[in-house]
Amino acid sequence: EGLLRAAGTNERLWPLYTHSMLLACRTTTSRVTGYSPHYMLYAQNPILAFDVLDRTWATLDWDTVHEPKDLLAIRAMQIARHRRVVGEALDRQRDQRAKSLKQFEERHARKLTSGDFDVGAWVLREETWLLSQQGNKGALRYAGPFIINRRFQSGTYELRELDGTI
Repeated sequence: EGLLRAAGTNERLWPLYTHSMLLACRTTTSRVTGYSPHYMLYAQNPILAFDVLDRTWATLDWDTVHEPKDLLAIRAMQIARHRRVVGEALDRQRDQRAKSLKQFEERHARKLTSGDFDVGAWVLREETWLLSQQGNKGALRYAGPFIINRRFQSGTYELRELDGTI
C-alpha cells in the first residue's frame, strides 16, 4: 500500500521506491508494539546517515568503556533491557490484536454474513481472475452491485444487473 502511495498512479515507479519502502518499514515504530522491527531484532535504534549528521542518534555510552568487561556489562544490560522490551511489546501486541478484532466484529456485525443469500439481495461479485494476473495488485477486485436472480441447487447464484439484464 505504501508503494502505491509513493508511486502514485505510475506503476513503473514502484522499483524506484522499493528499497526505500523496505527500509522505512523496518525502521519505523509500529503502533502495535511501540517499537520498530529493527529495534525488536537488534535491541537498538537504527543509525541512519542523516541521523549521524543531525546528531539525533543514540548509541552505547562509549565513554565508560575502557576494558572488555565494561563493554560486556553494557551489552548485557542492553540485552536484558531488550528481553523486557520484547515482552512488553508482545503483551501490547496481543492486547491490540484482541481490541482490533473486537472493534472489527462490532463495526461489521451486520456486514459479515455467510451462507445462503435470498433472491433479490444486493451483492458484490469478486473478480477472482485478477488474483492470478501479474500487475493487478492495486486493481479493484469487486464488481457490482448485482441482484441475485436465482439460486441453483449447487449453491451458485445467477446474478442480474440493476436494470434487470442477466
